[in-house]
Amino acid sequence: MAYHFHPVDRGQRFILPVDMGEWLNRDHFVYFLIELVEQLDLSGFLKAYRSDGKGGAAYHPAMMLALLFYAYCDGERSSRRIEEHCRTDFAYRIITGGLVPDHTTIARFRDRHEKAIAQAFVPALGVCLRAGMGDLSLAAVDGSKFRCPASLRANRTLAGVEKELDRLTAEIEAELARIVEEILAETHRADIEDDTLFGPPPPRPPGTLPDIAGLPKKLRGKATRRARLAKAKDVLDADWAAERGEHEARMAERAAEEARTGKKIRGRKPKPPQREPGKKINVTDPDSRVMKDAHGAYLQGYNAQNVVAQDRTNLAPAVVNDENDTAQLHPMIAATGRNLAGAGSARTAGWFVGDTGYCTEQALAGIDPHGPGVLLATKKDRKTRADAAQAPVNQGPPPEGLSPKEHMEWRLGTVEGKAAYRQRGATVEPVFAQTKHNRGFTRFLRVGLSAADSEWKLINNTDNIRKLHRRALSGKAHAAWSTLSQLACPAPAG
Repeated sequence: MAYHFHPVDRGQRFILPVDMGEWLNRDHFVYFLIELVEQLDLSGFLKAYRSDGKGGAAYHPAMMLALLFYAYCDGERSSRRIEEHCRTDFAYRIITGGLVPDHTTIARFRDRHEKAIAQAFVPALGVCLRAGMGDLSLAAVDGSKFRCPASLRANRTLAGVEKELDRLTAEIEAELARIVEEILAETHRADIEDDTLFGPPPPRPPGTLPDIAGLPKKLRGKATRRARLAKAKDVLDADWAAERGEHEARMAERAAEEARTGKKIRGRKPKPPQREPGKKINVTDPDSRVMKDAHGAYLQGYNAQNVVAQDRTNLAPAVVNDENDTAQLHPMIAATGRNLAGAGSARTAGWFVGDTGYCTEQALAGIDPHGPGVLLATKKDRKTRADAAQAPVNQGPPPEGLSPKEHMEWRLGTVEGKAAYRQRGATVEPVFAQTKHNRGFTRFLRVGLSAADSEWKLINNTDNIRKLHRRALSGKAHAAWSTLSQLACPAPAG
């Protein structure tokens, strides 16, 4: 029996096109991304580099930013795997021009420019808005828990932090004392040898030691951990100071009220706060907190917030370390306004919609009556969705004398309120599902709140860029390429 297969000749020699631009089709996503990055303002990145032309050559920040954007769009965040792709993947090689940045260089670029990477979200959002993205008739806000690179077992009490801090301090000081003794002995020996050749050296001022350029390599890990422990202790001390400050402010208000009325306030006087000895903090990532996810499981991580337009354009991603969403409504509304203004748009959302996690008395009382409409579920989201599917029960202006909660319930019962709240789940929840389940981003890679916030903005920025590319290809591809430069240029607000 004779089989008929395609021949496999692994010794075959090929002549690749000399021009890298011929390796991939011109409508490939990588060319779109390169052109987009070239249109962005990179002055925030350039500030970190020398402008006198001296020193070793660095990789251009436009190339490194495009590399990070493409890797995140490709679902790749590991700096080692990004480095390997720069050797083996045509798209990555086109971005780098055949260069292969080391994984350490890639990781350091992400660390060094975390603020500039986060700030790149707004100008890219401006490109998306000028391309017709961003249906601001409705904006939905929601949050989701993401793990951080710290273990639940790394949580310590204040006593545990202080004990480990003292131990590490003693170890570092002992090791430094031993190193200093060795340096002094070597210096003394060199001085004796020099005396025989050049005469005695000038006297050293009493109590001074030779300069030590940084810590030895074997002590850097201990020093880094000691710095994290010191930060953890500072966080616990700051929380305790804030509790005492709140109590003192409450007592001052009470005293002022009694002085004004001339009568003592009835009821039990507030007791001063007692420091909780069992309160814990994570010594690996002091900014992170123990949180409960949607399935009831505990994790060490952050609360990632986002405001999403009705067409699922990301408007205002942000990371906080609050365990719930109760204090996030007004900060997220304000962040959305700042981002839209920074992106060159004078528009605002017609409705801001949130689930019951954002509905508190303070949040309801702080709603601006002259601002955009706000709809918050006053009951469990499942019950509010069921009510929104029923026929409207309210119409006309709201009755007088309603409390903020009753006023919100009345608005949810109107035709507009029911129609808007029905869109909440279908607007924001698929964006989190896309991020976690389809793109595989379930945890942050770096330690610290600012680092997590930078990465969260990078994740959502690349999500907008992917959507922008699909929009560009929805019509004539070449026409989309020719108009991208006009879209990326600054335009008057409107």
